[in-house]
Order: sequence, then structure tokens, then C-alpha cells
Amino acid sequence: MRSKLDNAVALLRSAATADGLLIHGVDLRIAIDGMSAAAASDLAAVLAVYPTGVLPKDKFKFCYDMYNEPYEKEDVHRGVGAVLKPSGPFHLALSHIAIQRADVTPPTTPLARSKGSFGTLLLVHTSNATGGDVTATLDASTATNSLEATSYFAYYNDCTVAMTPITKGTRVMLVFDLVYADLTQPHRTRPMDLSAQYAELHALMTATRQAHTLYAVPLCDHYDDFEGLEFDELPVRDTQLVERLLAANCVDVALVFAKEPEPAPTRHRTDGTNSSDFSAHDRNAILDLLGGRGLHGSGLLDDLHGSGLLDDLDGEGSDNDDGDSDDEEDSDDLDDEDDEDDEDDEDDEDDEDDEDDDDDDDDDDAHDDDEDDQDGYDDEDDHASLYDAASGGAGPKHIIEYIFPPSSSALPTAYHDMLLHKPLLHRLKHTAPLGVFPSPSAPTPYIVFWPRHHRLRVLGFRAALAQLDALVSSASTDLYGYASIESFADAVVDMVGATTDVGLLHDNRNMPDVVALGRLLLRFGNVRLLQHVVGQAMSLVDFVFASDALCALVVDMIRAVGWEPLYGPLTTLLSKPSAELKDLVSGAALIASLRPIEQPFMYECIQGCYYTLLGQLVQLQEDDCLGDDEVDLLVDLVRIETHLATDLVTSDGAGAFLGDRLPVGILQTVASFAKPMDLYPLVTQVLATTFDPIDAVAAAVVRLQDELPAATLLPYRTLVATTVDTTLRRKKLTNDHDPSSWACCLALLLDTASFASNLELFVTIASPSIVLSTLQTFLARCTVPLATAAALASSIVRAVSTVFELPFSETPYDTQVLRDVVFDAWTALHQLGHESSLGPDVVSAVLTFWGTVPNDKRITVAIEVVAMWFLKATSRDVLRPLVVAVVPVLEGFVATLPRPSPPSWALTSLALPCACPECSSVLAFARDPSQGILQIPDGPTCLHFHGVIERRDPFADIEVRPCATTRRPTRC
Repeated sequence: MRSKLDNAVALLRSAATADGLLIHGVDLRIAIDGMSAAAASDLAAVLAVYPTGVLPKDKFKFCYDMYNEPYEKEDVHRGVGAVLKPSGPFHLALSHIAIQRADVTPPTTPLARSKGSFGTLLLVHTSNATGGDVTATLDASTATNSLEATSYFAYYNDCTVAMTPITKGTRVMLVFDLVYADLTQPHRTRPMDLSAQYAELHALMTATRQAHTLYAVPLCDHYDDFEGLEFDELPVRDTQLVERLLAANCVDVALVFAKEPEPAPTRHRTDGTNSSDFSAHDRNAILDLLGGRGLHGSGLLDDLHGSGLLDDLDGEGSDNDDGDSDDEEDSDDLDDEDDEDDEDDEDDEDDEDDEDDDDDDDDDDAHDDDEDDQDGYDDEDDHASLYDAASGGAGPKHIIEYIFPPSSSALPTAYHDMLLHKPLLHRLKHTAPLGVFPSPSAPTPYIVFWPRHHRLRVLGFRAALAQLDALVSSASTDLYGYASIESFADAVVDMVGATTDVGLLHDNRNMPDVVALGRLLLRFGNVRLLQHVVGQAMSLVDFVFASDALCALVVDMIRAVGWEPLYGPLTTLLSKPSAELKDLVSGAALIASLRPIEQPFMYECIQGCYYTLLGQLVQLQEDDCLGDDEVDLLVDLVRIETHLATDLVTSDGAGAFLGDRLPVGILQTVASFAKPMDLYPLVTQVLATTFDPIDAVAAAVVRLQDELPAATLLPYRTLVATTVDTTLRRKKLTNDHDPSSWACCLALLLDTASFASNLELFVTIASPSIVLSTLQTFLARCTVPLATAAALASSIVRAVSTVFELPFSETPYDTQVLRDVVFDAWTALHQLGHESSLGPDVVSAVLTFWGTVPNDKRITVAIEVVAMWFLKATSRDVLRPLVVAVVPVLEGFVATLPRPSPPSWALTSLALPCACPECSSVLAFARDPSQGILQIPDGPTCLHFHGVIERRDPFADIEVRPCATTRRPTRC
């Protein structure tokens, strides 16, 4: 759409006009056949020889070669092409010289039209004539020019031309025939009909689901900004563009100043790779450990938190008062990245300037369209680049001042301040100025326009939704310029969706919320609008942020209006192309949520939606199994498949339409023709890597084993058992799977004859850390026989001893790994009931390892391993030998810490656009001066909080980092 809009706006700006353009005069020193040079310079003498005032081109020649056909090379040819915009390359063919005075009226059209002629050019020589105005008329358009000295006037052949008499003096002009160069092609002899451009612009600007909202057009010439914005000061062509945009009657227009916003204040940045940040857990662990020895270190630990010495310990120096910290290096790195993006932006601008040089013919414009398509210049590519710019590159210019045209219809009051601070995300490609180089620091003038249908986008989603609520509840009758409540609601629905730029227009602080909109429209009760929300506004990406709320909304919609009106929009939603598995996870969850609905033949709706989703899965690109998404998807797919297999006929009438009319076998045969593929072959053959039996299928069966019949899950149980047996026999791939996945496999095999042998193989083959983590997770879910418990306890102690048997100096130990090992081992022993009996063996292994730790590393091991273990451990008395060894190190370290002033950094000015529990917890954290790190619990991220942290500079004083252990969209 962008390339079409580029061409339409360019044509509106430069299409033919009858106005003359002033140029430098042309010296008419000529030699006339049969006349002396003196006589040729005497008009009376010339008229005596040529009394009609017509001097044919074959009767004279210019005195110097420099005047020979100069008009092909100078401003006249270029100016005529820019103004008339002919449909192809052309040249100027001189016809004759016309000498006018009161008693002489020579013809001002070519004496003979050449083949390919499309217009006439009159070029006036310096004279003192009065009168002789020329008027060109075409259809209802008329233009008059006084043909002043050193001017020219061009018009198409289809024009009717009239000239008033000369009342005084004499006027000399050159008369040219305008001729197309390519005579093999058909060409027009009248100006382009702008009705086609108006219609195209109207079609472009009234389309729904548009990706872009504000379009910026650079001015075509220099604009003096000393006295502010004035439409009267615009160059002629820009004034013409504004008038024609308004004449199209589908857009609003403004003249704006825009400049790049000031950079955000520098904020403290920490090393995102540092896993040793001092947190509340560290503090509590040391306090508990010291408390066990009768020490009270709360005051000292407060000092520790605020002193920055722990940062020094971990290799991060405290902030330097002189500002010579690593923060500046980080800032420089960011600046370097911005500079690289700026270079890209400059390249784009150069390309835009080059595009504006296609002056003369419409064929070039068509060619540009082809180039746009070949270059991939489409909405999606452009939108993706904008998100990149918004997240890390040089940002767009923002509007700092604007005025509306005095000739435009008055905008409703609600829109008066809506343009301020809006970013100019979309600069039209074919409308770049020539020879205009504004200062980067100075405001740049632009003509900005936006579809009237999308005025609400610029206003903002929350304001639009609030007004729609007022209209629905009859608390207001102000339609903000829209024709009806329905058209107002349509515009609000068009604000929602991942393909629009509404969030970017408002700096991601005013994100469209499809749940809130859907709830309001459900109350409004308009079925067409509900269909539009489900089929057009919703996308499966939205479910990542509000899966439960969106599923509940769709269920309530179906219960309110029936499934038949929403069936088409639902299949549209589920069939939208998706390259990511998590989108299909959302689709399966949505279909699964429809199962409890009791409506006539609801089975048909669920089956059609399910088959649509299977069609998407069949086309999904195979990928490695990463865990949660695959498990969630498979769980819902099996649930839906089971529902369709068992609920063909129901007592409440929600079964299949032919459920009680045909045998079940025939119904299943008929359905198989519409079904893209059975689920089991899809899982085991088409997407065998995605649905890995150990990483995905086992966990799914564990979740479903208490919900679905055993016969339904038997093929999947068999698949898991076979795969586990094969994997353990290979003795190579055991460590490639997550411990939680192995725990699910052991849980499924617990009551089988192969459990003992497979468990023994697993404990023998897998690495000790995986064994311990697996057993801890397995024992939290299952109860094992006493004999098995004793064997497992011995295996746990052996695994711990294996991890800690090498001295510290011989192995690059990771304190996180060591901590996880002792956590998992201690928890597993507790679950087996052997904590007291075999716990001393674990403590002994760690104590032996402690003896090999160098003195300069002991404080790190003491805080990050022993203290954290002590904090979570039960039966702490068993840890006494280790505590006795570690506490002196902690006491010596704490004794060296100074007492700082209490921390006070509460950010009372921080604001978030949402009051959900997640946003509320962030606000509470920011306003509590005793806090340092907040980790948001796992689960869907709030749409509005996600929008804020996706901004280029979310906060001035808080750093947001994704958690390395999660695949969720964002964690801090």
C-alpha cells in the first residue's frame, strides 16, 4: 500500500496546472532572411516585411550558436515537464515568432502541428506591452496569465484559449509545439484526470486494518520558519498538495514542525551476565546462618547491602563519584549503536531523494511500483524496521508544533491536542525534497495527513474506549465526527491488532486492549462488531498476554449470540499464518475452552476449528522441542481429539448434527475426509522432533493421566516407554534432556516391570547433577516402595560425592551448580525420609570440598552455597559441622564492612498505565526504598507492562533484564 500511496501523493502535488512560471529572459538577437541586422532589430521594419506579425522559423536564425535550441536544455523544458506532467518524454519544436500590438494579432498556436503534439508553449521576450492576457479553459477549469516579460505559459491542446487585445506597446513571443518523443505509444493531450487519484487515495485511506496512521510529506522547497508555521508561506506545489488532499475528502491534514526528542537521562546499568547480584535471599541466608550461632547481623547486613563491597567482591566496582564508571562505557556503546542506525536512516533519505527525480512520465511511476515490490518495500518489512528503531536505533522525529489548514473542516474539540509529541513513523518515499538540507538539530517542517476513519488512533486507545463506553451507556452523544456509534466502534476495533502502529504512536504507553474492547462490545450487543473483533482484531499473539481472559471472552460471546455467527471469524482467527509454535498453543487452548459450552450442535464448531488448527500444524516448520509450549499444545490437542471421539452424540444436543441420524462409524469416516491428519501420526511422524517423546509427550501424559481414560493415553505411554528404553541403551543422549522430562518418564514407568532396570541405567549413565534434579522432581510427584527408596537414597549420596570429590583447584566449579546439587540432594533425601540417616554423608562430602577452597574464594562459596542451603534446609542440626567451619569466614567478612547511611531511592514518580497485580507489584517495588531486585513470577506478562518495557528507554532509574531461565516474552 505504501508505494501506491507514494505515487498518489506525488501526483497530487505535481499534476498539471495552468499557472505560469517566471524564468530568466531569452535574448532574441536573430538574423532574418532578406533583412539587414539593423532592420532585423527594428520591429517596425520587421512588420513592414511580415505584416501579419508571424515570422516563420525558416525565415530566421539565432545569431549565435549558444541560442540554438536553448530551450531543450534549460529551465523551460524542465519546468514544463514538472508542471504539465505529460505521459512521456517530449521535446520543444519551435513554430514561429509572434509580434503582437494593438493593430497586429498573430496566431499564438503552432502554424502546423507535428505528429505527437500535445500542447503549446508561449515564451515571452522582454517588452513594454500592456494587455494581451491569455486565458486557457478546459472543462470547468480556467487559468489566466498576463504573459509578463520574461515569462512562459504552457497548455494542453485540448484547452480552449482566448487572448485580450494589446492596448499599448509591442510584445514578442516564441511559439513552440510540445511534441512527444515516442510516437509509437498513445499519449494524452489533456491534464491527468485527478478524479482517479482522488478515488485511489480515498480507497487507500478508508481501508480497514491499516498498518500505518500518520504519513509525513517533506516540503518540496525551503521553508522559512522564523515566524512559526503558516500555510501562506508554503511553496506553491506544497500548497497545491494540501488543497488536493483536502479535496479528496478522506484525510485530515496539518502542517507540523518535528525534531528528534531529547535523549532519556542516563540510568545505572548493571552487568546483565552477573549472576551474583546481592539480593534479599543472600541477606536472609547470612542472617539465618549467623543467627544459628547467636549473632545478630541485621545492622551489618544493611551496611553490606548499601556499601557496594559485595559488588567489588564479584568484580563490579561501586559507582564512582566522578562519573568515571563503566556506565559511561555502556552509554558510549549505545551511542555507537545509534550512530550505525543513523547511517541507515541517512541511506534511506538518500534513496528517497533519488526517487523524487522521476519527473516526467507516469511510466516511471509504474516502474517504481515494480521496484518497490522487488525490493520488498511492503508494510510488514517497513513495520519490522520501525520496531527495531523503536527498540534500539535512532528514533523518529516527534511533532513539537502544528497547525490545521484554515480551509479544512473544523476538527472536533477532542482532537485539538492529539498531534503533540506524536512520532513521524512513516515518511512517504516519492516525495522527498530536492536541494533542501535542514539542520539535524532544527525542527523540520512536514505536511502530515492521516485517514479520517483513523482519527481515534491519534487520539489514543484509552480515550477512544472511554468515549465508546459513554456512547454505549448513553452517558454521551458526542460521536467525535463519526456518523454513528457503529462507525465509531468500527474505528476503535481497527485500533486493535499487532499489525497497527497505535502502540508506537503513543510510545507504548497506551496499548490497545482487545479484552477490554471485546467486553464493552459484548455489552453493546452488535453481532457484526463481535465478528469483527474475533476475526480481524484478535490474533493468536494476543493470547500470549491474556490467554485465560481472551478464552473466557470468546466463550461468553458464543453463549451470548450463538456459535454460528462466530464460526467464520473463529476459523479466520485460527487460520492466520503463524511461524511460531506458541501461537498455535494459544489456538489449541482456545478450542479446548469451548468444550463445556452447551449449544445445539456445538460439536460442529469445535470440529471445524480443530481441523483448521491441524491444517496449520501440518504446515509448521519442524523445530527442536524446548519444553512448555509443546507440552501445553499436546495436552490441549489430546483433550480436543478425545472430546470429538466421545461426544458425537450427547443428551444435551451439543453433539454432531448427524450424530443421532447415522452410525458412529459412518460419521467418523465422513469426518476423516475433512480432517487434515490424525493426531498420533502428526505427533510421531510429521512433528516427531517438536513433540519429542521424552521432553513433551511424557509430561503431557502425566498431566492428562488423571483426566482422560487410560485407553486414550495408551499409545502415548507406549511411545514414551519405547523411547526411554532406546535412549538409555544408547548411553549417549541421556544428558540432552531436561531433568523434569526424565522425572515425568520415571513417573509413567513407575508401575511397569521395566521401572527398576531403567532407573538403575539412568542413575548410572546420566550426569550427577541431572540425576539429583530428576530424582528430586520425581519424588515430589510420586511415592516409591521402601526398597526402592533405600536404593535411591544411596544413589543420591553417591551423586553428591561424585560432584564434590575433586578439589576446588582442579575443577572450574560454578557456585550455582554446587548450590543446585546440594539443594536437590537434600530435598530428595527429605522426601525419601533419609535426611537424618544419610544427610551427614552429604555434609561430609561438602565439608571435605570446603577444605580445598582457597581463602580468597571462601566467602563466595560460603554466601552463595552454604548460606543459601542453610536458608532452605530442614533438619538444620545435621548441617552443624559445616556451619562451624563456615561461620568464622562470614564473621570476618562482616566485621570489615563499614556502616553506610540507610538507602533511600524510592521512585515515587514512576507511573504505569495499568492497575493489574503485576503492574501493582512493580509500582510497590519501585516505591519501597529497601528493595533492590524484583523478579516477576512466571506466567503471562501484562500487555501494558510489556508495552512499556519494550520502549527504547522504559525507565530512567530502573533496568529491566530478561531472565535467562525462561522463554516468556519478558521478565525482570
